[in-house]
Amino acid sequence: MKLLENIFFSSTSHKAEKWIVLVLLALLWGGIFQLTGVLTSGFHLTDDHEIVLFNDLLKKQSAFSLIEEQVKIDLVTRFRPTYYAHRILITSLIGTNQVAWTTYYCFLGILTSFFLYLALRKVGFSILESFLFPLFAFIGEQTAVWWRLGTAETLGMFFTALSLYFASNAQASKLISWSSFLFLCFAILASLSKESFILLIPALLFWKMWVEKHENWQRAVKSSLALILFLGGVALAEIYFIQAKTNAQGSIFNVSNVEDSSFRNTILLYMLNKVLTFNQLHILFIVFLGILAFTISDDLSHAKKKLGSISQSFLPILIFTLLVLVPQFVLYSRTDLYERYLIPATVGLGFFAAGLLQLIGKQEFIKKYLKITFCVLGLLGLYFPFGKAYFKGQDFATEGTDTQSFLHFIKSVTTEESAVLLVSEPVQFNEWTHSFYRFMQSSLYQRKNIYLQLYTIPNANVPIEIAESNKVVLSKVFEKQLFDFNRDSAKIKCIAILPLKELEEKLSKEKQAWLKEFGKNKFGNFIIYSK
Repeated sequence: MKLLENIFFSSTSHKAEKWIVLVLLALLWGGIFQLTGVLTSGFHLTDDHEIVLFNDLLKKQSAFSLIEEQVKIDLVTRFRPTYYAHRILITSLIGTNQVAWTTYYCFLGILTSFFLYLALRKVGFSILESFLFPLFAFIGEQTAVWWRLGTAETLGMFFTALSLYFASNAQASKLISWSSFLFLCFAILASLSKESFILLIPALLFWKMWVEKHENWQRAVKSSLALILFLGGVALAEIYFIQAKTNAQGSIFNVSNVEDSSFRNTILLYMLNKVLTFNQLHILFIVFLGILAFTISDDLSHAKKKLGSISQSFLPILIFTLLVLVPQFVLYSRTDLYERYLIPATVGLGFFAAGLLQLIGKQEFIKKYLKITFCVLGLLGLYFPFGKAYFKGQDFATEGTDTQSFLHFIKSVTTEESAVLLVSEPVQFNEWTHSFYRFMQSSLYQRKNIYLQLYTIPNANVPIEIAESNKVVLSKVFEKQLFDFNRDSAKIKCIAILPLKELEEKLSKEKQAWLKEFGKNKFGNFIIYSK
């Protein structure tokens, strides 16, 4: 029982604790990557072609000149300069080894989780509460950011974890300590990783004041005033740059969205709906168990007297959670929150859950066996998010294996001069189409003669204008090599069809006699006709 109390409720640190937790996190993340198969699944269409492209370009120019070039290109539509700097630097180190890339991202997941753990331990959370924080934040649909090799959320979250750790480690007696300086640096690096992390700056500043307040908020604000002004100025400058210099479509940067009455009326319902999503059910589960623990406590009269102090302890937890959640809900209110876009919002939900665990654990009027039961059941509440992460990982691994088989087979049945026809759809497979072309053009495949046949599949949720716009862009990517049957059919040695059954049906309906000249192969849902 004493051991359980130390793990569940004690804020005292032990010598071997950090190493044990680091090993456990390594086993957890390594197990997820290995058991799902994502570690060796190969490159995917969408974003991964950039690794191969950058590797080719690095043979002709330095990493720093390529970083400057790519950041300038990306700043036309996005704001994530550290993302491309990091991506190109890692490419210069490990090249196109997909296993090495995935291992590196797994390592980032381990370190990010570890620094979030340390951040909570530094401010008095127990081992269990601190350990559950990164699990609540990262396990679920959003786990995909750690095995997808083209997401800015991975790097942004790593810098955010470091920023929270150094904020928790800062000395309140010094206006600018080394920890405060590092907190500032990593907060800025996080904000430069992706637009959504700019909106985390108020939450990070609140965190720093909260952990340094020593029961005196006035002193905390005063000691952090220089950081507040500087970091707030950085955030405003970044938002101004996005508004004035880029074509970014983020709704938080568009005032007209806030003025929209339908937006104002639906934002709270939207937020509630996202909290109720399947991968966050454990949050509600913990809240329910907390209420139950208070309700069945023997001394209800004493519990009521404690409500005042409990609410004081709970208020900072709630404020930090809302400072994380609300800006993210607003940012993605016009699109949706799913998979990688759930981060960094889930950090707020994860901290809320860990905070509730701590709050229950500190209440003396709740019996110890109830507290331990509450913590164990809260841990069991991660069963559903783990299941979702596991099955999504398996699907991702299968998709990667099929993609590699698809691309390698094309290479095996063609020569460098062979004409290859890609059959695609301009909306659903817009990014995949672009990625396929870049892979084929790269030194890995060296297939330069690529033609494109686009079929638009009607979709009630997508305006036809988007499909037409994508067609124009893709025709430029393919250097106007749009397929013309009368002109090009005799040249084609291989037909590659992306995984949508309607594409093969349309091609078969129009060119049935021609397709009889080819042999057919399937790789998952990818289809290849070859001579």
